[in-house]
Amino acid sequence: MGRGWWSSGAGELLGVVVGSDVITPKGTDYPYVSLIGQDLIRSSASLRNLRAVSFGDDPVVATGVPLVGTPVPYVTVVGHTPQYDETTDRWFADIDLDTGDAYAPFVRLSLVRYQPNSLDRCALSPVVLADIVQPLPDRTATVTSGLDDPAVRTVTVAGPSYTAVRGRGPDAGTDDSVLPAVTVSVQRADPAVADDLLRWQTLPETTVTLTRSVVGTAATWTGQVTVPADEGELRLLVVEEERLFADTPAGTETITSRVVYATAVPV
Repeated sequence: MGRGWWSSGAGELLGVVVGSDVITPKGTDYPYVSLIGQDLIRSSASLRNLRAVSFGDDPVVATGVPLVGTPVPYVTVVGHTPQYDETTDRWFADIDLDTGDAYAPFVRLSLVRYQPNSLDRCALSPVVLADIVQPLPDRTATVTSGLDDPAVRTVTVAGPSYTAVRGRGPDAGTDDSVLPAVTVSVQRADPAVADDLLRWQTLPETTVTLTRSVVGTAATWTGQVTVPADEGELRLLVVEEERLFADTPAGTETITSRVVYATAVPV
């Protein structure tokens, strides 16, 4: 947040304003409350609008709080305790948001200063609308050693995903060329390089594409990779890339990709 926090005194919280279960662009509360919406270019799990139960970490929840200066009489506010970052000399708050099984929905948070210890109708500051963001889906990666061959590692990645991608036409793509792919590679650390990010090099012919299975919109990627006998420091690099339709300079449509998840596991 910007400097000047605690302007209303001790106990001031960063409040997230949430509205009713159904909000439309024509509603009077639309410009003042937090919103979550489906990414229409992908087929994934359905959504409900943000509510107090959408936020974790046991926040302070207040209902029926007047939003003065707006046509919205009362709102629900989810309060988060600010923390101080000495490096940047600024205050921040972590907001734990549960988007369910939806894949990368669009989220617009409505933020206020919330002072629970205030006079009547003075608890909230004017609303500030945050930029729209797309939270990335949760992922759980598991690596196990083989019983018969300890050099073999079984890698599993699981979490919410999508089942189709839409291009410029009316039809949705559902084949492997447009659905997300997860790969695992064996990397060795170069002892001559001190930088912990730059010292890792992928070993030749060790990259494996995991096999995807989907139940509903929940995906699981599984595969095996062999870790070579090596005296150096090794790790497995697991990377997920999503696929998107994109326009080329010539005006034709092509498929591109971007990394949405990566993790490194020492072996």
